[in-house]
Amino acid sequence: MSTCNSRIAGFQQMEDGIVKFSTELCDGNCIESVSFPPVPVQHCAFSSQVGCKLGCLFAATGMQGFVRDLSVEEIVWQVYAARFVINVTLTISCSWAWESPWIISTTSFMRYGS
Repeated sequence: MSTCNSRIAGFQQMEDGIVKFSTELCDGNCIESVSFPPVPVQHCAFSSQVGCKLGCLFAATGMQGFVRDLSVEEIVWQVYAARFVINVTLTISCSWAWESPWIISTTSFMRYGS
């Protein structure tokens, strides 16, 4: 069995507190995950596939076309990565973040073209 590590390719915190981060998968494809501000709970939306079947010309994923569904490991990776990204962004803006780390309370899955 071979192992491959996905990696956080980048993240961006918006003015409204939303944090978007991209993951580069083992095969070089990239996906996006989103963390919403903890009001009243921490919610994260995770990708479930690479690309999109709809082919919308205004969306990068639509022009990319459908590539594949994500594996269980790639979906679970996003949860671990989200915890890391949330704690890093809170540590930058809040001195108490590491004393009381946020818990992801609710999740949803993004399916491109939905």
